[in-house]
Formats: sequence, C-alpha cells, structure tokens
Amino acid sequence: MQFMVPLLVVATSANIPQPQSDENDANAKAILDKVKAKYEAYQTMMIEFDQEIIPSDGSGKQTTPATLFLKGNKWRIEYPDQTLICNETTYWIHMIEENEVNISDYDADAEDVVKPSDIFKLYEKNFKYAINSPPTGKKGDETFDIIRFAPLDRDVFYHTIKLYVSQKDQSIERAVVIDKEQNQLVFRIRSLAPNVTILDSKFTFDASKYPGIIVNDTRR
Repeated sequence: MQFMVPLLVVATSANIPQPQSDENDANAKAILDKVKAKYEAYQTMMIEFDQEIIPSDGSGKQTTPATLFLKGNKWRIEYPDQTLICNETTYWIHMIEENEVNISDYDADAEDVVKPSDIFKLYEKNFKYAINSPPTGKKGDETFDIIRFAPLDRDVFYHTIKLYVSQKDQSIERAVVIDKEQNQLVFRIRSLAPNVTILDSKFTFDASKYPGIIVNDTRR
C-alpha cells in the first residue's frame, strides 16, 4: 500500500469484524457522500496531522507530526526526518539526515495504491463499508460517526480502515489503518487550511539544492 510510504507498514489491537453483507451500508454511504462533497470542493489543502504507530505487542505508541500538501492528485508529506513527494508520475522519498533521495515511477492505477486524496472517497472502489460497531465516538463535546472499510482484495497487508467523521460538519477527525498483525496506524488531523496557494513546484524535488546528495533513481 503506497499511502504515506514507507511508514505505513502496520494493522489492530482487537479483532474487528468485517462487513458481512454483499451490500454496502446506505447510512454509511450517505455520510461518505457528504464527506466527499466537502473535500472535493477544495482546490488545495494543507493538513497538519499526527501519525501514531500503535504496536499490538504493547511496546508503546510512537507519534510523529507531519504536514500534508494536497493539490488534486499531487501531494507532499513533510515529516521531521523525511519528505515524500508525488506529482502523479514520479515519487520521491527524501531522507533528510542521510542526504539521500529515492526516485521511482508512481503508478496511481496499481491496486494497492491509496493516494492521500483517496481517503475522502474510499467507498467508490475496492472496499466494502458499513457503520462501525459501536457506531459513534466522542471527543469532548463533539460526536463522530465511525465508518469501517474492508478491502475487497484479501491479499493486501491491512484488513480494516476506519474513518471518524464529525457529525457537526462532516470533517474527518482521524483515520485508522489496521493490519493483519493487529497493529494500528492512526492519522489524527490537527488542522486543515483549504484553498491555500500551493505552487506546482512544491510537488517536485530539486536535487541541485542539496549539495552532495545521494540520488537513487529507479525510474524506467
């Protein structure tokens, strides 16, 4: 799965049941239609979030702050130690401390690829979805609907994705990816700025700006 690679190597601490019906949940679809409409109305987004890795063995949660820049299907994710960039055709992983960059072709049509923009429309392909059990969660005074997704392809490394959607404004508060080893990867949104100016140059990597950088280019 190529969403926020290479840190997305995880799955949950409890066995969550998969949707049993051949039909997707109409109530879940109604919520997701509103989510999709909300986010697709934005031309660009800058999202600050925390990425939490929660191992199933109880060894302790790891939290990393990050910023996502999104413009159509172009995206850039900045972590403290690395930057991930995609301009729809090329994918860069810049390892900052190592002064090294890996460059590869980006195949957005590959079945195991989930782009950051896809998180707002997971229900359109490759997933079964339903209202979770329990159906809602709370954070302070705010209530969230919980939608559970199960991949149709059972060979992928994860078995569940859960979205927490605000009942107040249909914004996503967090997404939880759960793998087959029962680990969790949580993306918890701290802030979202819509329709900010983001130049296309944000979605490429200029190696000339990093003297002595090691370039590993595996593009065909």
